[in-house]
Amino acid sequence: MFSQSVIEQLKYYVYFLRDPRNGIVFYVGKGRGNRIFNHAECALESDSSSDKLDTIRSILNAGFKVEHYVLRHGLDEVTAFEVEAALIDFIGLTNLSNLHGGHYSSDFGIKTTDEIIAMYSAEALETSLPIVLININKKYYREITQEELYDATREAWVIGSKRDRATYAVTTYRGLTREVYKIKSWYPVDIDGKERWGFIGELANETVREQLRYKAISSHFPQGAANPIKYLNCNAPLSVVRTTPPRKIVQAPIDATEKNLNLIVHIQKGKEKHGYEWGTRQAWKCGDKAHRVKRVIGVVKGKVACVIDGVTAQLSTPMINPNHDIGCEGRYAFLNGICVSENDTHAKERCELMFKKISGLGQGHRYLNDEELESLTSE
Repeated sequence: MFSQSVIEQLKYYVYFLRDPRNGIVFYVGKGRGNRIFNHAECALESDSSSDKLDTIRSILNAGFKVEHYVLRHGLDEVTAFEVEAALIDFIGLTNLSNLHGGHYSSDFGIKTTDEIIAMYSAEALETSLPIVLININKKYYREITQEELYDATREAWVIGSKRDRATYAVTTYRGLTREVYKIKSWYPVDIDGKERWGFIGELANETVREQLRYKAISSHFPQGAANPIKYLNCNAPLSVVRTTPPRKIVQAPIDATEKNLNLIVHIQKGKEKHGYEWGTRQAWKCGDKAHRVKRVIGVVKGKVACVIDGVTAQLSTPMINPNHDIGCEGRYAFLNGICVSENDTHAKERCELMFKKISGLGQGHRYLNDEELESLTSE
C-alpha cells in the first residue's frame, strides 16, 4: 500500500494490472490513493464475478501475485481520464511492451508500485557493510530479468584493488539501489587490450537485501558524476573487513601453469540448441580435473565445431550459466576465454584446429594433453 506521503505526491495516476504467468495486461484504470490495490482486495473479499476479478483469483490461487504498474502519475483528473482512454484503445491494437519513452518517462513513466514507493519514500543508504556501488544506467531497461541484471552488474569495470575489500556489490539505477550480490571472486576481462574486471557472485541473503535495496544514493553519487563505481566502508585492511584470507583474483584453485589439458566434448542433440559456444561451454561432469582444463573443444560427429582457449572452470549456477537447469547441478561450465566456432567467417584462419577430425573419442568427453591431441587430429 502507498503511504499518505506517497499518495500526496502521486496525485492522479493511470495504472495497469498484469498477469505474471504470461505477461498479459488484463486491466487498465485511473485513480488516486490506493485505488490500484483495491481490485485484489475486492477479489478476496467479494464473491461477485467479472473477468477482472476471476483473473485475479486465478493468479492468486496459482500462488502468484498480481503485478501492479503505474504508467503515469502526477496528473490532474482530466488528463488521467484521457491517458486511460488512450491506453485502453492502444492495448486493443498492439502489445503494451511497445509502450515506453516519451517526455518525462524516467520521472513519471512506467514503474512498479515497489518502485513508486521507493522513489517517494526511499531512505538514504546507510550501512557499515563494505560494499561497492555499481551504476548500470546505460544497461538497465524496464523488463530486465534477474539474470540480465546480474550480468549487467558483474562486468566489465575499470576498478582498483580496493574491490577486494568489498563484500557486496550493489546495483544502482537512477538514484536507487536495485539489487545486492555477495561477491565470491574477481576475474580480469580483456576488452580491446584494456584490462577490466568482473566478479562471480550470488544474490545476498534476504536480511542484507532488505537492508540495502531501494535506498537513495544521491549523497554518494552527486548529479553529473561520471564514475559508475563508488566504494563504501572499503578503507579498512582486509584482515579487518574479512575473517577469511583475501580472495585471489582467480576462479580456480589450481595455478595457471598447471592448466595443461584439452577437454574434448560432444555437442549432442539438446546442446546445439544453445549454439556452438554454449553447447561447448556447459555443463560437464568433470570433477576437480576441470580446473586443469585450458581449452575446451566442441565436436560434432568427430569434427571440431568450436574451440575456446583460456577457459576457467566454475560450477554451473543460474548466475553464470544462462541455460542452467536441474540437470546442470554439480557440473562445470567453462567461462572466459577466446571462442572460435563454426559460425565464424574466418574460423580456420583464427584457429588451426577448426574443422579437423579427432579420432578415438568414444561417447564421453575426454581429456588430452597437447601431444595426445596432435596425434589424434587429422584434416
